[in-house]
Amino acid sequence: VATNCLSAARSALAALAVFRDYEVEVQVLEVGLGGRLDAVNMVDADCAVITNIGLDHQSWLGDTRDKIAIEKAGVMRAGTPAICGDINPPAALVSEAERIGAELYCWRQDFEWQYDAAKQTWNLAFTGPKFLATIANHVMRGISEEQRINIACALMSVCTLFSDWSILSAALEEVLKTYPLPGRQQKIGRYILDVAHNSEAIERLTNSIREKYPEKRIHTVVGMLSDKPVADVITLLASISSSIIVCGLPQPRGLTAQQLNARVPEVIWKKVLTRELAQTVEMGVARAQNIAQQDDLILICGSFLTVAEARCVI
Repeated sequence: VATNCLSAARSALAALAVFRDYEVEVQVLEVGLGGRLDAVNMVDADCAVITNIGLDHQSWLGDTRDKIAIEKAGVMRAGTPAICGDINPPAALVSEAERIGAELYCWRQDFEWQYDAAKQTWNLAFTGPKFLATIANHVMRGISEEQRINIACALMSVCTLFSDWSILSAALEEVLKTYPLPGRQQKIGRYILDVAHNSEAIERLTNSIREKYPEKRIHTVVGMLSDKPVADVITLLASISSSIIVCGLPQPRGLTAQQLNARVPEVIWKKVLTRELAQTVEMGVARAQNIAQQDDLILICGSFLTVAEARCVI
């Protein structure tokens, strides 16, 4: 563990040195596992953004949302804005922000999207009359609720740091034309790729697929890491899948197909018409292609590693 922490600190310092040498004026830094103890948290940022808080990495961060929220709140700083996109932020996050002295802005409590049906626009607003940006509906169409919240968090962070909004709407519309993000409900032909790997993310994914493709048969290719809630994830995937192909991922963190299969109670597997095991993601994708009929969809999810391997073969 000490060796890994030292390596992460060196990598973070190297990246910051590069940014300094190239005189980067605005830096967006991703804080990794948890937040409080991550190497990137050595930086006193001008603004902190916490998107959502789920039960992930529990062996490191704690087994409740409140415990995990405290770890994430470690990226906040006194007297600086902190943006939270969680629909129902844990009480511990709010209390930590107060203790630290950060200026906390929460989704729906302090800012939200407001849809204007008459003008066919989305307006991001503080709670109250101050509108920050107006985005045409055709640009926002096809963007999931989760992604809209993330966009709102990004805009709020910009709002707290900069005052010139004269070109924001036009610039944002250009950026949004690149949505959806790779690996985030990304549709490529008959394939849907999503890196969702915890219960909360999988639940949002399955709800979205159920809403968008109610008449489609879904064949799911899934591979997962050993520290993820496998049974909960498969339970959710079983609710939308005609077949599930369980794939192995590289060791040491990855589960083999047999290990993943064994972690799921048989009562859950009985909800799926077809269950198969594949030693690799490539083999799992090939099997899904053989099973799927012409109008069926193939969902690939469970890990960044699963999606990365699948993108090489579809």
